[in-house]
Amino acid sequence: MLVNAVVLQEAKDSSEIENIITTQDELYKALASQRKQPAQVKEVINYRKAIFTGFDLIKRQGFLRLKDIA
Repeated sequence: MLVNAVVLQEAKDSSEIENIITTQDELYKALASQRKQPAQVKEVINYRKAIFTGFDLIKRQGFLRLKDIA
């Protein structure tokens, strides 16, 4: 659970660089519900998924290939 919170915070903070602003509260509500979410919340959730996908690929393969991220 702690790792999930850290990754979610990283996704939120990194998205702010691109002017995608949301709150932790909105993000946790989005993760807990299946309702339609605002675009900025969906963007941060997708960023979080990408971080976990990259981590899983590194665990499996030991590295990331260009085709993994393209």
